[in-house]
Amino acid sequence: MHFDVAFEQFHLFPNPVSEQLAVDLADLGKVDCRLRIFDALGQEVYQVDAPADSGQVLFIDTRTFAPGVYTLSVTSQSMARQAKKFVVVRR
Repeated sequence: MHFDVAFEQFHLFPNPVSEQLAVDLADLGKVDCRLRIFDALGQEVYQVDAPADSGQVLFIDTRTFAPGVYTLSVTSQSMARQAKKFVVVRR
């Protein structure tokens, strides 16, 4: 898996996360995006398309994810694919 890391255009929080991950896409502007989440083995475990009019922050329910390290990839037509790591923990 290869990702081009450009300047920071999206934010995710909290990290680590236990129940709900917020992905702030406000800095991307009004563009369609595809979000994909991969586990530590590189297997895709989640995918969602976010239309430009879907709002600035997306919430992802992580309660069904096993504890561990994940990679969130954001792709749009106007930017290179970007990725950030996050950790799922159980409390």
